[in-house]
Amino acid sequence: MMRICLECGASFNAKPYRAKLGEAKFCSMRCSAASRPGQIVLDGRIYLRRPDSQMAMCNGYVARARLILAGKIGRPLLRSEAAHHKDGNRANDSPGNLELMERGQHTAFHNLNGGAQRAAQARWSKQRNAPTSRSTRS
Repeated sequence: MMRICLECGASFNAKPYRAKLGEAKFCSMRCSAASRPGQIVLDGRIYLRRPDSQMAMCNGYVARARLILAGKIGRPLLRSEAAHHKDGNRANDSPGNLELMERGQHTAFHNLNGGAQRAAQARWSKQRNAPTSRSTRS
């Protein structure tokens, strides 16, 4: 089904079910991102719209921590590099709280150090969601 992109005006082929649901509005992820405001928050991380940045994802957004760390070290971060939050707070993007790590090293760090925290969180969640015994009157 042919549609017209709301952002750039190009015609594009949309899947009929998406058009029927009203989801087929943009010809590409780039046009979809261009139609959004300049900042989004996902999983506690703040992303800024920077479609011209070398570090931008396909939707045109870059994690604010990556931009700040790039400014701190004086070059763009490579895909193989990660911005590590020393205090564990993803929203705290102050330059003193960020450190450059290789992505594999960053993953290993969180797998080793985050395991105990995840186990405690799982226990708490299981305890919280456990059914409680309630006495009933007959």
